[in-house]
Formats: sequence, structure tokens, C-alpha cells
Amino acid sequence: MARVWAVAHDDTPAQAPERPLKVLLYSDDRIVRQQVRQALGRRPAPELAPVEYVEVATEPTVIAQADRGGFDLLILDGEAVPAGGMGICRQLKDEIYRCPPILILVGRPQDAWLAT
Repeated sequence: MARVWAVAHDDTPAQAPERPLKVLLYSDDRIVRQQVRQALGRRPAPELAPVEYVEVATEPTVIAQADRGGFDLLILDGEAVPAGGMGICRQLKDEIYRCPPILILVGRPQDAWLAT
């Protein structure tokens, strides 16, 4: 995996931002949420600020939290029940001006085309 560094003018790595990155993590399954948190960790890369996770388990909570704003990334479980991440993603992209980037977790390789 290639490592990308933010470089200051004197060719030394820049310091990570002070404000934590705020990530909304949606899945109806607490184990999926736990696996994502463990995979990403508190600081996914040295040049990034620490990550602050906001975990949610229901569609109405995702919509309410996203409406409040302030997130740098939304991670949505495409396999969540009863509302999957793809449908929620479509709704958020339609309804929220300047919606933050969204990452959809898909369980089957065949679903990757649909997620794009």
C-alpha cells in the first residue's frame, strides 16, 4: 500500500490536523460496527487526525445525524436490515446539500457495481 504524506514547504511531513475526523458508522449489526472500528483504528494514518466514531443502528438516526452535519465521512452497511446503506446513501445524496463522502460496505463482489 502506498503511503501519502502531506509535505510542508521544507520537505518535512506536515502535522496532522488538530480537529478529530468525525465519522458516522451505520450498521444494524454491532459486530460489523466493531469490525470497521477495529480495521480503521483511532488513527488510520499518521498524517490524519484521530477518528471520532458516531455509531448508529437505525435509518432514522442516520438521517437525523447526517442532517445535523459535521461529519467528514459516512460509512454505511449495504447489508443492513431493514434499510440498507445503498438506499440511505441515495436519499442522503438527494436531500443534503454538500453531503460528505459516503463509503458503502458491500458483502458480495457482485454488488460493487451497484454501489458505484
